[in-house]
Amino acid sequence: MADTLTHDGTRHWTGAPQSITILARIDGRTLRVMGAEPRQFPPPPQKSVEVLPTRTVYRFEGEGIRLAFTFPTPALPDDLEVLSRARSVVGGLFIRMLSDDATWRQWAGRAAR
Repeated sequence: MADTLTHDGTRHWTGAPQSITILARIDGRTLRVMGAEPRQFPPPPQKSVEVLPTRTVYRFEGEGIRLAFTFPTPALPDDLEVLSRARSVVGGLFIRMLSDDATWRQWAGRAAR
């Protein structure tokens, strides 16, 4: 397992491989933003990962782009088994492409709360 989204294949929190790849095509360039393969597409620089009680946020910034991925953690108060799982879900993945500094600062401040 790795602390970045692109240095290893994605895995279940138990360590079992569950490969997911996300490629982003931005201004005619294809970047690999999740998953170790395909290696011919370079990853953008990952600036941070923030693990919070209700979500995990990955931020990429560099080479003229800013991306933020938010993986929400299931919070179903009526289902204690789901509520106690130590994982975030990909099905609820939010991707933000933020182009200007003001929008990025506003979103980054909101995501940190």
